[in-house]
Amino acid sequence: LEQLDRHSKYIEVVLANVNTGVISMNRHNSITMVNSQAEKLLGISSSESIGKPAKTVLKKEFYDLFGEMLKMMKLHKVTSQQKEVKVKVGNRILPLQLTLSFLYDDNRNELGKVLVFNDLTMVLNAQRAAAWAEVARRIAHEIKNPLTPIKLAAQRLQRKFGTQITDEAFGECVSMIIHQTDDLKTLVNEFSYFARMPKTSFSKGNLNKTIEESLILYREAHKNIQIYSDLDSSLPLFSFDTEQIKRLLSNLLDNAVAAVKGQPHAEIKVSTKYDPLLKLVSMVVTDNGPGIPEELKNRIFEPYVTTKEHGTGLGLAIVKRTVEEHNGYIRAFPAKPAGTQFVIEFPVILSDTHKGLKSEKNKKGDDHHQGRESFS
Repeated sequence: LEQLDRHSKYIEVVLANVNTGVISMNRHNSITMVNSQAEKLLGISSSESIGKPAKTVLKKEFYDLFGEMLKMMKLHKVTSQQKEVKVKVGNRILPLQLTLSFLYDDNRNELGKVLVFNDLTMVLNAQRAAAWAEVARRIAHEIKNPLTPIKLAAQRLQRKFGTQITDEAFGECVSMIIHQTDDLKTLVNEFSYFARMPKTSFSKGNLNKTIEESLILYREAHKNIQIYSDLDSSLPLFSFDTEQIKRLLSNLLDNAVAAVKGQPHAEIKVSTKYDPLLKLVSMVVTDNGPGIPEELKNRIFEPYVTTKEHGTGLGLAIVKRTVEEHNGYIRAFPAKPAGTQFVIEFPVILSDTHKGLKSEKNKKGDDHHQGRESFS
């Protein structure tokens, strides 16, 4: 009996710590167990759910899905069924993979049912990123080849006939061709970088120093914007790719500059902080611009999503991939009283070992930001 009790407690511990939602029910569809992930994903309480009919605990749309799956299982005489659905949880639409199975004893008598569901958000994001990378690669390949001859031809026309043709329209058109080919080349380079980001080269460095080196250039170029820093002097040295972090910071600062442009008291702040307990180095970039439009809040890190009139929409997608290459975590929050705040966290130990233990890192990131609503 004691061994059975220990085994039961062990199963409880396992179910409490897996990232999969699990709900079990008896033969009469009364709930017998709800693990912590199920509580989190469905917004229900285990203590208030056990012993109650599933119909009174689960939201109607979710219970209807359960009923539909149960009906199909009985119709086709199968013991398990899987389905991918989208369920509204709070203010978010979550893609879930549901698996409903019957539970039997050794004599094949039905004991109840177990409903298992996985959040597919990370999987779908990874699939989308891979698809967009392939699109970017093909676009870059198709556009890049004709750009050079187009520009050379326009420059030749400018040199050969520029002094002979007095019509201003000729000069304007040729200049426009050259200018537009340069813009297209910049776009193609962004596509190429996104499709084939360079291999991360880690070396131990000082993040504060890297940030200050970048800020010097932006303070000089944007003297009408107050750009200041609040850097934690206790930040330890840790391994990162200096060039990639500079590009990451440049993307975030470019966005911030664009956001505060025209503001009467334009401000951008970059800060760092070290959490010795979690072994996390945080870098925060905040602006006091208008913020991110409501309709884009959950999509800002997706490729080709942009608020700029002539933006490629690849800047934040590249930032996100760079952070992930460093086993880091990035989120965007509304700043107070106005603006946007990007919070990036680098796990120091993981950065030093370069191991992709992302599940544990993501869990810490979620705990660290608990109770704060992010855009992503």
